[in-house]
Amino acid sequence: MESQHGCPVFNTGPLEAFMIHYYIAFSSIAMLIGVSLVIYGGRYPKTTIFTIITLAVMMALLLLLWIYCLPESAPEWLVWISLVNCFFLGLGIGIAGAYWPRFGVEVLGAIIGLAVGYGLYEVIEIMVPEGNLTAAIACCLTIGGLAGIGIVFCLFDYAVIFCSSGIGAYMLIRGLASLLGGYPSELEIGLASNNDSIGYLPNSLYLYWTCMFLVWVLSMMG
Repeated sequence: MESQHGCPVFNTGPLEAFMIHYYIAFSSIAMLIGVSLVIYGGRYPKTTIFTIITLAVMMALLLLLWIYCLPESAPEWLVWISLVNCFFLGLGIGIAGAYWPRFGVEVLGAIIGLAVGYGLYEVIEIMVPEGNLTAAIACCLTIGGLAGIGIVFCLFDYAVIFCSSGIGAYMLIRGLASLLGGYPSELEIGLASNNDSIGYLPNSLYLYWTCMFLVWVLSMMG
């Protein structure tokens, strides 16, 4: 599979087709969860920790399965089975996070830290394209993950509000963008940054990012 930016990308095959086919349902669920996290995330920390960890683990397992393990041509029922199995695996870790809030918040911090670390890696890749990128991504992810864990450990009382507001804002606006259009896939955004093709991304993407940031800030202030 090749992107419009001329580079091969990971192919999730049937999973991608499945999500496109049911995009209205997935978008609606994302918006509903996003609104709930933005408005109520800080008030119900255990529920927030449970929800975010369950979804994060489920999505990570699904992507790993369909990128590295399962065949590119598979029936839809196999996607349903993998979805249910990954959900219950995520559910178990989510319950553990809610039962031990300190553990749950550290997991949230690691998730945010890894995301920030990957963003830092993308910046480095643009600025130093000829460098040791394998070492760069390893360092960025390690530093980001550890920094996220350390920050939420020191700011435990504010960590749930910070994480729920940010993740809720992303899910709300991302779900809306899936319905309205004008938001490229995350893989395509990454490829565009890798190939100096940022200018070819639609302007609506920056509008969505601005909305995410504003919702994030307003949620933390509320």
